[in-house]
Amino acid sequence: MGESTLFNIDHQLINARIVNFAKHDSINLSVHQNVQFQWLEMNNTVQTVMDLTTPYKPVLPHMHGMLLALYYMSNPKSVLELGLGGGALQRFFYHYFPKCQMTSIELNKKIIEYFYDYFSAGWKADKKHVVKHQDAQKAVKQYREQDLLFIDLFSGYSSPDFMHQKAFFEDCVKALSKKGLLVINLLPISEIQTLDIEMLLADITGFSPQIYSIPQYRNRIFICGHQKLALLPFDPKLQQMCARFHLNLMNIVQLK
Repeated sequence: MGESTLFNIDHQLINARIVNFAKHDSINLSVHQNVQFQWLEMNNTVQTVMDLTTPYKPVLPHMHGMLLALYYMSNPKSVLELGLGGGALQRFFYHYFPKCQMTSIELNKKIIEYFYDYFSAGWKADKKHVVKHQDAQKAVKQYREQDLLFIDLFSGYSSPDFMHQKAFFEDCVKALSKKGLLVINLLPISEIQTLDIEMLLADITGFSPQIYSIPQYRNRIFICGHQKLALLPFDPKLQQMCARFHLNLMNIVQLK
């Protein structure tokens, strides 16, 4: 079902040429390409990967974990993304949910430029697919009735400081629709940090979040909302969803 092989950065992002290099706010940004993939590196760390033949497919393992939220919210009408990266979610929702309102918030102008120039294959800006240059911490206060709210924010090699503040997550939960889901990609320094976020979310929503780990990666994926979520079952609905969206469950381990 879905994809049958694991994506491996060391094995698949090889034999590449550098397409573009820039220095922005003391950060080295570079775009690389080989026969199958194009990717963005920030200070020599891979940030996003796009499959050149099928740009809408999720590639990096943490994306597969974040998109599991579609099991519970199968037909989203409004999606907000904090942290554009290489625009993987924009390409995904443009392809699979063209009528969905999809808005991405990104603080770094250079990242937005790179998306338009190198990572927007198969995507076109219109009234329903929007990228905004804004501060995510402030911008989220302006939104309500979001069916899915994805948070994939990094400052250097870790999450920004405000992602450890209760007020920020309260604003995020307020932005959700009644059955909306908050989906967070965290790169914790330690498991204590994972526990801190888990406790914050449980305190705000009244329910413990689902937590997924990504084998061989530090990422932790949180999914939560205004209602308690049942554990993800291995059922025909999940199998069909994974096949449709090219999701690989080998990339994901459910912790809670």
